[in-house]
Amino acid sequence: MPDFIGNIVVPEIAPSGTFPLTPDYPIEVRRDHEVLVHQFGSGNAEIEQRFLLGTGACHFTVRKQWLRDAERIALRNFWESKYGPYGAFTYNSPNDDGGGTTPVTCRFANEPLSWEMVADWACSLGVALIEIPQTSPPYPLNQTVHRFPPAALQTALLSQVQEIIPLVRIQPLEPGHPAIHVSDRPCTIGGQLYQARLLAFDGISQSIGNESDEAQFTFGNADRVMLDLSNA
Repeated sequence: MPDFIGNIVVPEIAPSGTFPLTPDYPIEVRRDHEVLVHQFGSGNAEIEQRFLLGTGACHFTVRKQWLRDAERIALRNFWESKYGPYGAFTYNSPNDDGGGTTPVTCRFANEPLSWEMVADWACSLGVALIEIPQTSPPYPLNQTVHRFPPAALQTALLSQVQEIIPLVRIQPLEPGHPAIHVSDRPCTIGGQLYQARLLAFDGISQSIGNESDEAQFTFGNADRVMLDLSNA
C-alpha cells in the first residue's frame, strides 16, 4: 500500500541489484548522533543543555586500494544505473567478527563518484554508502500541548538527557485537502505516519507587533513530491 504526503502518493524505491565490490579491511562504519545545544543566558552564557536529535543512518565507507579496470567500469555502470544517490540496492556488509556478511539496503551518498589511477590498469577509491531503514519506529502519543507546557512537562524538560523528534503538521485551508505530516525521519506517532522530508528548520519567532509567528522549513524534494503537493 503506498504512502501519502497530503493527497500525493510517495513513490516507492524498491531495492534492486547488489553492490559489486567487496571492501578492503579495515571496515569503516559510523553512525552520526546529531545534538542540538541550547545555551542559557544565565551564568554568563556558560550553562547549556544538549538535546539528542536521534541516531542517524548508518554510513559505510567502501575502500579499495587496488581496483582493476574491469571492476571500476562495473562500479561506474552500477552507479549510473542507480542514478547516483537516488536508487536503492543491497550491500553485503562484512560482520565485525570477520565471519560472513549481513545484507543491508543502502544508497550512494550525495557526492560524485571518483577514483585515483595508480597504474594504467588499476585505481584506488573510496565510496560512501548510506543505510536506508526498512522500518519506522512507533511512539505513543501521551499528550498534545499548545505553546506553553504544563508543570509536569516543564519539570521533565529539565532532565539532562532529552531526545527530540521534530514533527511538522500542515493543515491546508482549502476543504478536501488532508493534513501533511512530515519529520526528519520516518516515524509513527500515536498511529500517524510522519514521512522523512524535513531537512532543516529555524526556530519559531514573533515580531514586535505580535502580528504572526514566523518559521522557515526546508523539505526534501528529490522525487518532486513536495512540488506536486504545492501545485495541488
